[in-house]
Amino acid sequence: MQNIELKARYEEFDFARKCIEQLGGTFRRTIVQKDIYFDCERGRLKLRLNSDEDNGELIFYQRDDQPGPRESQYQIYLAPEPARLEAMLRAAYNVRTVVEKTRELYTIDNVLRAPGCGGGTGRLFRVRGRDDARTGSRGRAA
Repeated sequence: MQNIELKARYEEFDFARKCIEQLGGTFRRTIVQKDIYFDCERGRLKLRLNSDEDNGELIFYQRDDQPGPRESQYQIYLAPEPARLEAMLRAAYNVRTVVEKTRELYTIDNVLRAPGCGGGTGRLFRVRGRDDARTGSRGRAA
């Protein structure tokens, strides 16, 4: 699968939220995420744990380190036993970093907008659009 992602730093959380809502964004939910990144020779490998879900996601992705919009090629495995998978990954790979963050998820069409903060990254506004293989539509940026 592939997506296009843009991240930008911001200071005013309420302003970011109002901008999304004025563009017609629909609030989906607030989530607390913990991403555990493992050393990986090609691309990035992370285990994502969401506070409100029993499953984890093992995510492998490749993208260039560049400013501005970035295309990612990625694969996701839904992990029904995330604690067990985390222990196995920690035994096999070095942990590069752990990032914990809180996000509010909004959507417009199939474009995800997620203002959030945490993990030493400060406040980041993330916009991610992906090809929808089911309908052939592409997310529109706003």
